[in-house]
Amino acid sequence: MNKWVLIISLCTMLGANSFADDNQPKCNPSGTQLEMKFCARDDYKKADKKLNDVWQQLMKKGKGNKSYIKKIRNAQRQWLKFRDAEVDAMFACDEGDNMRVCWGSIYPMLYHGALTHLTELRIKQLQDYLDHGRNVSVGN
Repeated sequence: MNKWVLIISLCTMLGANSFADDNQPKCNPSGTQLEMKFCARDDYKKADKKLNDVWQQLMKKGKGNKSYIKKIRNAQRQWLKFRDAEVDAMFACDEGDNMRVCWGSIYPMLYHGALTHLTELRIKQLQDYLDHGRNVSVGN
C-alpha cells in the first residue's frame, strides 16, 4: 500500500473519531433518559475514583502493619463481592440476565445509582478508618 494512502486513511479515521466523540450524549440531569444515564454513570465513576483515593491513603497509613494490610485487603475483596451481589439482588429479573425486559431503559441509570450509593457508604467506612483508626466504634 502506498504510504500516502495509509496516511490519508489514518487522518480520515482520526477525524471521524473526533467528530463522533463530539456527538456522543453527555450528562444532562434534566435531559433524556440517555443523558440521565450518563449522569448516573459519571456519578459512579466519581465515587469509584474517590473510593480508590481513600483506599490508597488507607494502604499508605497502614503499610507498617502487615497483618492489618492483609485483613483489610481481604475485607475489601469481600466487600466488592458483596456490592456486586447486592446490586444483582436489587435488580433480580425472571427473564434471566436480560435486565431491559424487566426494568426497561431506566435500568442503566438505576444500576449505576445503586453502585454509587453502596460505594459512597464504603467510602465513609474507610474514611472512618483513616480519621479514627482501626478501632472505630460500631454505630458511629
